[in-house]
Amino acid sequence: MKKRVTIYEIAEKLGISTATVYRALNDKPKVSVATREAVLKTAQELGFKANTLARSLARKPIKLAVVAF
Repeated sequence: MKKRVTIYEIAEKLGISTATVYRALNDKPKVSVATREAVLKTAQELGFKANTLARSLARKPIKLAVVAF
């Protein structure tokens, strides 16, 4: 089975932080146009695909309720 490409591998290849890779991939501010383009190009070359399950867990808070008698 082929190993998934992670933001850590993209960051290591480009010599930038994982936070910068995250911001570039998710269209967040504070990333230069040149850096964003380099990250997107490298991600495409390496075959990066975002993990949709991880994204859904990270974005939606889980609400738990406890009932005690």
